[in-house]
Amino acid sequence: MSLTTPPPPPPKTLPGFEHIKRSWNAKYAAYAARILPGEFYVTRSQEGVYTTLARAFPPASAIPCWASAA
Repeated sequence: MSLTTPPPPPPKTLPGFEHIKRSWNAKYAAYAARILPGEFYVTRSQEGVYTTLARAFPPASAIPCWASAA
């Protein structure tokens, strides 16, 4: 059984960014904000950023064969 130190409390968020999800990243010993498509985040603290890329178009399997370039 290993004893681990709990992460420190997260830094304060700036007004208007309370809805952004943040989590502790043990590898970098820092908090990181998860940014979804269309969101932005501003901080005065040393924090990382996780991003999620959105699919801008359907996968190739959803494109009809007649629509492909010949």
